[in-house]
Parts: sequence; C-alpha cells; structure tokens
Amino acid sequence: MNYRNDTQSISKVLSVYIDRTIENPNFSKPSLEALKNFLLSLQQNLIPKLSIVEHKICSNPSFTQLCNSLNIPKKYGFLGLFAIALFSISSYIRYLWSKRPRLLSDAFAIAGPSSSCIKLIYSESLTNSSSNDDDEYESNNYLNNYKNNIINKDKDVITNKDRYKYWVIYWLFYGVFHISDNMVSANTQKAIKKYGTKNKNPYWYYWLIKIIGIYWAGYGNGKVTLYQKIVIPILRKYHEMNMKQN
Repeated sequence: MNYRNDTQSISKVLSVYIDRTIENPNFSKPSLEALKNFLLSLQQNLIPKLSIVEHKICSNPSFTQLCNSLNIPKKYGFLGLFAIALFSISSYIRYLWSKRPRLLSDAFAIAGPSSSCIKLIYSESLTNSSSNDDDEYESNNYLNNYKNNIINKDKDVITNKDRYKYWVIYWLFYGVFHISDNMVSANTQKAIKKYGTKNKNPYWYYWLIKIIGIYWAGYGNGKVTLYQKIVIPILRKYHEMNMKQN
C-alpha cells in the first residue's frame, strides 16, 4: 500500500519497519513463524486503518495550525497524540483488569465477534435463501453432507452457511465461560470479604485463560476446530445411537 509522506508518514515508517523485519534472514526459522504471521497481520489489517486515521488528523486544519504554532512537524504531533491515546487506553485497561476483569473480558469477547457476525449478515441476504437449505438439517443429511464436504477436494472453500455454524459454536463457547464467570465472581467477593481488598483480583489467572480462549475461538480459527473436532463427532454419535434405538 502506498502512503503519503505528508499525512501518513508514521504509518509508512511502521510498514517499512515490518517489511525489513520480516526480510531478516533470522525470521526464516520455523520457531518464528507465528511472530511473522502476527506482523503480517498488523501490516495488512491494522496499519491501513491507522493510516486512514493519521491522514484525517494530519489533514485537519486545526491540527495543522496547532502543529505550526508549536513549531513541530505534523508527524511528530500525530505521534504525540497517538502516544497519549495509547497511554490512556492502556491505563484504563489496567484499571479494568484490577477492578473489573469480567467487564474487560466480556467487552473483548463481544466486540470483535459481534462485528464479524454483523458483517456476515450484511454480506448475504437472508431472504434469498433457497428452499433446499433446510434439507441439510433433516435426519441424516446433516452429518452425511458434512462428511462429504470433508472428503471433497474443495474443503478449503468456506461458504457463509459454514460461517454461520462456526459463529453459533463460538457463542456457545462464550456462554460456557459466562456461566463459570458467575462462580468465579462469587468466589472473588468471598475472598475479598475474608482477606480484605489487598488482592482485588485473586482469580486473575482465570480471566487470563478466558481472554486467551476467547481470542483463540473468536478472533482465530478455534471455533472451526471446535466444530470439526468436538461438535460433529458428538452429533454423529448421538445420531448413530438414535438410529440403533429405532
């Protein structure tokens, strides 16, 4: 992506820095593959959005006038503004982590996945679904069709219908955490009453596990793994048991 030198210089520097880091011979090691993919994800998804924000701010006449009055380049003015915003957000997240970990984890669990679900709904008109869509879920067609899709060479092609299934699994996965949240919150209140307020987040490891699990399932491919490795085998066994009883 081409960035303008006058209003997108910070985004350009970050993109060039990631390019140079990835081109480093040390990054060819298999152990650094996850870090390389993370940097590529930042370059392809985050930095373009940051460049749009930078362009709008640096093109603003009031911001330009402020930078001129302070006798600083606009890129340093944006960098300072970005640092202040980052510090404020990190401070608020730290406050939530120490006093409201459930609120923080729930916001993380709902924000990104909800946005993806809304985009998915808008990408396909639900009123144009064919009359054969319901046949997939009748009797053994559901499991047989899934089994045929796995054997099919085109298994890497994911339809919107598949995405709907994956997101249903994610919300069920989040629901399990939501139930356990109530127990952990109750135990936290008991611990605070018993030991005082010195340790305001005694079950911090649970909330950390929850955030990691939510990231894996909601922001990664964990929901697909849950669907393929857990849900489908359980449904297949349940269906086979019903067939034997009948």
